[in-house]
Formats: sequence, C-alpha cells, structure tokens
Amino acid sequence: MNSPSDKQITQSLADVFSQARGMDRKALWRAIFTVDPDWQAHTKPGECFVNEMPAYEWRELNEFIEQIDGFKQQVHHDPRSLARLQILTYCHIMESDFPLAVLRNLMLLLSGKKEDWVFHGLDKNGNSYVCKQPSQKVRELTRLASPLNLSIGHTVESLWNAALRHCFSHACYTLTDAFVMSTRNLSPTAREAPMTLSGDPLVAFEDLTALTHAARTFIRVFDEEYGETCDIFRRPNIYDTAFLVVLAESGIDIDQDLDSALYRLCAETVVFEVARLEGIQSPKTDPSVLDRLTTIMETFAHIRTEASHQDMNEVREHLKMLKIMRR
Repeated sequence: MNSPSDKQITQSLADVFSQARGMDRKALWRAIFTVDPDWQAHTKPGECFVNEMPAYEWRELNEFIEQIDGFKQQVHHDPRSLARLQILTYCHIMESDFPLAVLRNLMLLLSGKKEDWVFHGLDKNGNSYVCKQPSQKVRELTRLASPLNLSIGHTVESLWNAALRHCFSHACYTLTDAFVMSTRNLSPTAREAPMTLSGDPLVAFEDLTALTHAARTFIRVFDEEYGETCDIFRRPNIYDTAFLVVLAESGIDIDQDLDSALYRLCAETVVFEVARLEGIQSPKTDPSVLDRLTTIMETFAHIRTEASHQDMNEVREHLKMLKIMRR
C-alpha cells in the first residue's frame, strides 16, 4: 500500500488553493463560505445566509482527533489497541464532508462554474446525482481535477481506502497481531457470494499507521491553506462567518482597502438607520444624508492619514465594535 507522502499532499492542496486565490474575490468568497440557498427565504434582501454547521462539524472533528491522540498515549505499547484508534481516526477524517466540499467548490471555480455546497457528481451517462458516499466524492474530485491538471484528485484517491472504511463501518473485520483483516467473505452473516479463500483485504499495521498519518497531514494542511484563503477577507477562522456576508453582497469593492470598506458599510448602516428614525423616507438618495455620510468618511480618511499607530488601533477597535453591532 502506497500512501501519499507529506510532500505530495502539501503540494496538491497548495496548488488548488493558490490558483483559487487568484480568482474573482466574490466568487472565491462564495466557494469557501457555506452559503445556504435553502435559508435564503429567511434572509434580508441583498444578503445571503452562511450556514455555520460545517464549521461546527470541522471543529468537532479536530477536537475529536486531538482527544483520540490522548488515548493513543495510553495504549502505545499495545499494537491492537493502537490499531483500533488509528482505524477510528482514519475513517472519521475520510468521512468528513467539509474539506472535500471546499476542494470541489474551488475546482468548480477554476473551471468557470458556480459553487455548489450540495455535493453533486456525474454518473457515467452524464446525469447529476448527490454524492453520499466518500468513494463517490473522491471519484468526483478526480474527475474535476483531471482537466485542470491538478494532482489533488490522484492524492485523495491514493489516500482513500474504501475496503478499510467499509469493513470498519460495518464491523466486518478482525485484528491479528499485525493485520486488519476483513471478514466479509469469511463470515456467513455478511457473505454475498459463495465463500472463497482469497480476496479479503489485509492492511498491515505499518500501512495503517502510514495511512492514518497521511490523513492527519491532509486535514492539517487543508486547515492551513483554508485559513490563508480566509485571510484574504480578513477572516481569523472559519467559525466567524456572519459579518462579511453583507460586505461581499453589498456592492462595496472588497478588492480595495478592507478597513475603509468595513467602515463605510458600518457608517452606511448607522447613518441610514438614524435617517429613517428621523422620518426620512429614502435615506439612500437624500442629499443631506449622503452629505452626512461623506463627512464621516472624510473624517475617517483624515484619521487614516494623520493618526498615530495608537489612534489607528482605536479605529480598528471601533470597527470591531461596529461589526458586533451589525451582527
């Protein structure tokens, strides 16, 4: 069994993300933050809904793996106990939807297509279907990567061991002192064809260790690349996705200085709301309101030019507070 190397995994992921980071900002934003069309009816006009559930799943996966690592320290002297924890780790990582969904969206972006957070694939006849199994998702990633000359398809394919996942998920395996052995063909309770004495896969413990290490490397490097991509939008992590929804959908040019864009968005929100409370029916076109907004932005620009470093830190804290108010 040849698991992908750390170098191969790192390069494959870097190639996808680096190319995607050069694409249209708004399209990239929608490809990495989980915009949920099913919630659109519950969202204000001009905004879109970012579903946080994949982020919570991703956090739980990483905390789960961290906890499993603690258990490994307690059983490192027992090969079979260690193998059980490695199988659990590997299968849990490879069942995770989020990284594969992001990679698919990035390749859709690079192919000139719109993001799609429901993981669709194409069958042999070119018909679309929802991919529910990891094998289907791996196959779809490979299909998308091929015309883009990206190695990520081959890397994920090399990382995926369908037989190991299947025998673990269906509890049709046993452990020897050195192997994971599928019992699907040997046990009469799971046999689908006449028994043969060959064909049931064996995974040596050393191969299992290499496979689990590769899966760990995959999610670690993915997290790093994803975080770097989020940083384009000044996103500190994937769990805080509420505020820039408005910014990305508002028409404000996020390719320009983001502090100014954020401040303008916050200023517009406050000024227009105050104007409505004052009884102004159309604040976005009222000259007095627009003059008020212009004055605020000119003051901000003056602060940006003349202020000390300490003053600018205060401005950024103000932005954070306005961000909280806007949420």
